[in-house]
Amino acid sequence: MTGQGKVWLVGAGPGDPELITRKGYRLLHAADVVVHDRLVSDALIAELPPSIECIDVGKMPGSSFPAQSDINEILVRTARQGKRVVRLKGGDPYIFGRGAEERQALLEAGCAVEVVPGISALTGATATAGLSLTRRGLSSTFAVMTGRPMTGRTLPKDQWRALAGLDTVVVFMGVGAALELQTELVAAGRAPDTPVLLINDGTLPTQSTHRTVLGQLDATVREQSIGYPTIIVIGEVAGAWKPEDEDLASPDASGFVRRDADLQLSASALSNEASEPREPSGLYPMTLTNLAGRQVLVAGGGRVGARKVRRLLDVGARVVLCSPTATSELQAWSRSGEVHWIRGRYHSDYLQGCCLVFAATNDHRVNVNITQDAADLGLFCNVATDTTSGDFRVPAVLETDGLLVAVSSVEGDPRRARRLRDRIRENLVAPAV
Repeated sequence: MTGQGKVWLVGAGPGDPELITRKGYRLLHAADVVVHDRLVSDALIAELPPSIECIDVGKMPGSSFPAQSDINEILVRTARQGKRVVRLKGGDPYIFGRGAEERQALLEAGCAVEVVPGISALTGATATAGLSLTRRGLSSTFAVMTGRPMTGRTLPKDQWRALAGLDTVVVFMGVGAALELQTELVAAGRAPDTPVLLINDGTLPTQSTHRTVLGQLDATVREQSIGYPTIIVIGEVAGAWKPEDEDLASPDASGFVRRDADLQLSASALSNEASEPREPSGLYPMTLTNLAGRQVLVAGGGRVGARKVRRLLDVGARVVLCSPTATSELQAWSRSGEVHWIRGRYHSDYLQGCCLVFAATNDHRVNVNITQDAADLGLFCNVATDTTSGDFRVPAVLETDGLLVAVSSVEGDPRRARRLRDRIRENLVAPAV
């Protein structure tokens, strides 16, 4: 040993910050340095004291990111400095997390290292979606693979035949290789009408599910603009899944889990049947147009902030981002000049010249301050992490054949709006009979 430091390879779980293990949470708060991935919950990082050095080494598909050798060097260097280092990885460190490579590099460098397992998205995302990978009568075998290495090359034919013969195939990081998955599995003997379920943002409040069949996998990914992180489940268990299976439990303000009785959509949601009259909500539905060239402030550099920025860039807005840290995707936009990143905490001066404000930080007090400052200036403000405050919601949007449909809930779980949007899409594109 060349120092007294040690590295813990800790699995942070599949997204929900409460799914980290007790041991992992304890080590995280006792660390001197935290080296974290992109898919680690922003909330876990935001609540760490300023004395802990946080190093973002997140890898964003399609963007530049640190090489694995650079990450290994950071871990070895900080351990040799005698520091307690937590390498915080999404899911489980040994499930497509390159944890074994990092452990080997540390051992070869003479550094102490320990692995702390985590809940993998394999079980976390599928269970939250209400899908059993080993449902009796449908699936007694399943395989797990990654789609990322398939870009530019593929597996041997005998391996595709073996995968095609299993009951269920689960693919990590597969949306970029959807066409290869579809083509190779069908060529290996899997039926084109094999059910497929795509689970995006597993275990998060933004979790969404999409149903399709193997022969339409690539088209579904493109048409629905499904991005990372997404788990793809191929097999009859996907066909047995129903929207009401999805776990809609979400933490309320007191930290306990609540379940709204009306979160499940009924089949009559799109029918002409009269519904029970409701008191007016006091809200006015509004569609914002002509944001091109207009300045918008996004406070918060995590995944939620990145989603807001992505949509704003799509419509040509000039985005100002304020946050001490930012995801790899946001950093790439900053380097390209698409986003003006102010590296620091929010200040009211940043509102000058803006027409809209998005409060997407993990600090409730900061979000409240942003809302109040925006109100003082007569600016509309969206609080991404609190559906009960702010001036407007960002809806689930469907755009097809010149028709724009925006679905938004007054408050509560945003998955309800997305599920209704998907039901509308199914009815709009249903084949004529």
